[in-house]
Amino acid sequence: MSKLVPDNKAFENLIAPEDGNPKNNGNPNPPKGVQMNGSKLNWSERGGDVIGYRVYTKATEDGEFQLIENTKEPGVKVSQNRIYAVKSVDFYGNESDFSSSVTYGKIEKPEEEKKKKKKIRKRIRKKKTRKKTKR
Repeated sequence: MSKLVPDNKAFENLIAPEDGNPKNNGNPNPPKGVQMNGSKLNWSERGGDVIGYRVYTKATEDGEFQLIENTKEPGVKVSQNRIYAVKSVDFYGNESDFSSSVTYGKIEKPEEEKKKKKKIRKRIRKKKTRKKTKR
């Protein structure tokens, strides 16, 4: 490999096998130990042929996870009132299953959200009715 890639700072973070490609063992295991530490989401590094992680979030329990970040580090800063999960990615691009999810802040349950929207609609209707009767 040293014959192909110059030995300088531009290539110091390059991840490449020295002696041929690593064995493709299929999907890696998901990260473990996913937890919040202040506003930072942390997890344990997986090792093996894992070269990075994908961080996902969703706003509600029944929502779909959306990719928000790719990283080589075992932690990222995140926003409150969201649910997070992480996947490991290996040398071949194979992705693990989701890690256990972590909630940071308050997440409203779907029923609570529906009730809140219903109350807001009710208030709007009352305001409209009051305006009509004042005319």
